[in-house]
Amino acid sequence: MSDVDNSPIPSADEHYWTVLPKYIAAIDNGVALTRRIAGQPAESRQYWASVLFVRLCSAGISVLHLCPGSRVNTAGTYWDFSAQAPLIRSLVQTGLMLFYLGTEVVEKDESQARLLIMQLRDCTERLHFFRNAGASREKILGFEASADDIRTRLSSNQYFARSPARVQKSLRKGNTESILTQDQILDRMGILDRAGRAFLGFISSHADVSPLAYYRTGESNRGRGEENDIDKHYIATAVDLACDFILRANADMGALFPEAMAVESQKVAAEVGSERFRHAFEFIKRGKGLS
Repeated sequence: MSDVDNSPIPSADEHYWTVLPKYIAAIDNGVALTRRIAGQPAESRQYWASVLFVRLCSAGISVLHLCPGSRVNTAGTYWDFSAQAPLIRSLVQTGLMLFYLGTEVVEKDESQARLLIMQLRDCTERLHFFRNAGASREKILGFEASADDIRTRLSSNQYFARSPARVQKSLRKGNTESILTQDQILDRMGILDRAGRAFLGFISSHADVSPLAYYRTGESNRGRGEENDIDKHYIATAVDLACDFILRANADMGALFPEAMAVESQKVAAEVGSERFRHAFEFIKRGKGLS
C-alpha cells in the first residue's frame, strides 16, 4: 500500500459490477471441476483436498445468494456486508485448510502429521460436545480412546518428533486443527499481501460481531440492508478477496488431479492485490468507514 498513490477510487457500483462476474466465473469453473474429479481414484491427500474443495465451492455459492444481481439473487435489494462476512471468512478458512491438508506438496511424514493433528482436533471437539450434551459414559470413553490412539501415532511420526517439545505438548492437547498458523499458511500460499491480510481481519471483525461491526450502524444507511456505497464497496472487496482463494483452489486442484482437468495457475500478483485493498482502506480513511 502506498501513501503517495492518489489514483481515484472506483465507485462502489463500478467496483461491485466488475468483481461479481469474475467471481461467478471462478465458482462456475470450480463446480465444473468437482464434477470432473468425482469418482477419481484418490489417496489420502487427494481425498481431503476433494472434501474441502466441495466445501469451498458450496460456501462460494452461498455467498452468491447474498449478492444482489447474481443469477441466484437477481432481484436482490438487500446490501449487508456483515451478513456476508461469516460466509466469506468460512470460505477463506476452507481454502487455507484445502492447501494445508490437500494441495501443498510436503514430505510424507509432515503430511501425515498434519492429518493426525486435524483428526485429534476433530476428536477432542466431539468429546467436548458430547460430554456437555450428557452423552453416555461408553461414548465418552470411546472418544477418549480414539484421542489417545491418535496421540500414540503422533509420537511415532518422525516429523512431529522433530518439533520442539513445547510445540509437541501444545499440539497434543487437540486444541488446534493445524500445526501452522494462518499467517504461516498464507505465507506458503503467497496469496495475500499485508493489505489483504488486514482486510481479512476486517472481515473477521464483522463475522465476530465486534463493536467495529455495529458502531456506525445507520450512518449513510449502512448496516441496515439498504443500498449504500459503504456496504456495497466492502462486499465487492470481500468477494474479490474470496475469488482469489477460489482461483487458487481451482488451479491447485487441477494440478492435483491432472487426469481430470488441466488448470493453468492463476496466482494473484501481490501488487494487484495491494491496489485493490488500498482502495478499500482509502474508502475507510476518508470518513466513509471506520473514522
